[in-house]
Amino acid sequence: MLSKYTRVAVDSRRVMPGDLFIALKGAHTDGHEFLEEAKTRGAKMAIVSRKMPSELEQLVVDDPIEILQGIAREKLKRLSPKIIAITGSFGKTTTKEFTATLLEERFSVWKTPGNCNSQVGLPLELINGVLPSHEIIILEMGMDRPGQLDLLTSIAPPDIAVITCVSLVHAANFSSLDEIAKAKAEILKRAKIGLIPYEWKHVASGFTFSLSNPQADFYLEKGSVPLPAPHFDLNFLIASIIAMLMGMEEPEILKRAQHLTLPNKRFQVVERKGVSFIDDSYNSCSESVKAALSSLPKGKGKKIAVLGSMLELGSFSKACHLDIAKFALKHVDQLIVFGQEARIMYDFWEGEGRPCLFFDSIEELMDTMRKEINEGDVVLVKGSHGTDLWKVVDKW
Repeated sequence: MLSKYTRVAVDSRRVMPGDLFIALKGAHTDGHEFLEEAKTRGAKMAIVSRKMPSELEQLVVDDPIEILQGIAREKLKRLSPKIIAITGSFGKTTTKEFTATLLEERFSVWKTPGNCNSQVGLPLELINGVLPSHEIIILEMGMDRPGQLDLLTSIAPPDIAVITCVSLVHAANFSSLDEIAKAKAEILKRAKIGLIPYEWKHVASGFTFSLSNPQADFYLEKGSVPLPAPHFDLNFLIASIIAMLMGMEEPEILKRAQHLTLPNKRFQVVERKGVSFIDDSYNSCSESVKAALSSLPKGKGKKIAVLGSMLELGSFSKACHLDIAKFALKHVDQLIVFGQEARIMYDFWEGEGRPCLFFDSIEELMDTMRKEINEGDVVLVKGSHGTDLWKVVDKW
């Protein structure tokens, strides 16, 4: 009965005529309260966990999320595209975009939009986006606790599965890096081919890759392809391996590499009133902050880092922020810190006698920055997505 629906919505505001509406209960809203709006917008039926007073036809089930995931699972079984699944502490979206760019001239490629990589977002996009004509689908898969990647790969079993890297990101539910690595290794469980960082071969099995160790199965010397910053070489290496596994030769890969572009707010150089902003504000973790700091271009003026809190680190938060504060000493002239979790960075720099400012208000931060920053300065802006530091560049 449900297979006749080609589109599904979980947000009543996005319902289109003929849709199946699946009512999900979230942290702040409950889709069961919006059945009438879904009906008004043209929904033909709703999947609910409890019967609601509405004229919209309803099917009551134990868990509507399982229905959503089941529809996506059955669709992929029916269409049988090649599935590439990508996870990692950071670099998932960039690797996904690079992979799509390399493959899309030869194949009909579909990729998850943005970072729709959750147990709701991924199946929803699979249902609404994948067409019978798509030969390859490239999926970003996220996780913040054990079991989530096992679930996502049960929906979309990968032909090729990738772990880009393992770092202290979304670490609040883990007690060690090894635990995070083991949870990420769930993506390999159903994969025909697995790709893993060389340094994590003791945790997971698969072909290994590295930018620093030629003993890995796949190795790329840094700087082989011109990219905005050296740390994007890893994303290119992984995308190139996938392209080779899909039958592409090196000349074709290098030709397509000329079309590589970075996703929004990933080390984007933005000129504003004579100031060179490096907008890397999409997200943040220790390793990605270090990579950004060490890749800053030279300007006529100062190098300034505007660093926001790295969120969801749990017991690792203090050590990670302190580590970044120490690393930044050698790479920037001034530090501007945003968010209470990151205050230890300000305290450390102040103790070292280095110029540093602290804010927990975006408006106050920007007011002061307009006085502190001068033409010719290079300014890195980076913090966890929840800090909203993207406003610094967008509203400058």
